[in-house]
Amino acid sequence: MLVTGANAGIGFATSMRLATQGATVVLLCRSQERARAAIEQIREQTGNNNVHSLLVDLASQESIQQGAAEFQTRFPRLNVLVNNAAIIPPQRSETADRLEMQFAVNYLAPYHLTHLLLDQLKASSPARIVNLTSQVHSRGRIQFDNLQSTGVYIPSQVYANTKLMMILYTYELSRRLEGSGVTVNCVHPGTVDTALLADYMGQRRGQTGWGLPPDEGAEPVIYLATSPEVAGTSGEYFRNGRSVRSADVTYDEALARQLWDESLKLLNLA
Repeated sequence: MLVTGANAGIGFATSMRLATQGATVVLLCRSQERARAAIEQIREQTGNNNVHSLLVDLASQESIQQGAAEFQTRFPRLNVLVNNAAIIPPQRSETADRLEMQFAVNYLAPYHLTHLLLDQLKASSPARIVNLTSQVHSRGRIQFDNLQSTGVYIPSQVYANTKLMMILYTYELSRRLEGSGVTVNCVHPGTVDTALLADYMGQRRGQTGWGLPPDEGAEPVIYLATSPEVAGTSGEYFRNGRSVRSADVTYDEALARQLWDESLKLLNLA
């Protein structure tokens, strides 16, 4: 099982729970030091030594490509992919690939990573993909002439935009995976007291003082990743532990296809 953004917050709590269940868990992290600390803590608390790291910078297309290749070399199977990692930079910046940072990490990176690992997921079927999103997707907008947010940059609005994209992507991927043995769903984990919440609120990290603890935020992720109740469920949006309807715009299949095609072009995969 591969979890992105796994050294802290919901990603760490998810990895801990999966390890507790005896799974082989791979933590995708950017920092070797933080990855090592997370692995040591998970191994110590769970007694599961099948916990490993994969160092990838999700802001770099080259790093994602290298990471996917390394994963395929080191691990023969992939039954669960959890696309958890997300950021909310306070100011606009660009990646080395000249893409707006938040758009690149929150949306294009999981699209890219999943694309590269899809054959392995299919070969490991039954397999599941879990994409983390947010209820703020309902405030999101997609402007194909300004996906890079080159005008006014409002961090929370760009975050909402990327979470809308994740739901459109989840639904489109589900349609394309029909009959493959691979399911894909997305989940709003709740308002969770993490560094991401602090960044969203424009507060100093560790000082939000409210929100669910990460362990509770991980529960719906674990449910989608492991529960037999949703083994055949795909193309759904989950909130509060159940499948609910997402914003009306997320069911626009033409919009989803257009976003899919534009993503391929931006990642030089078309």
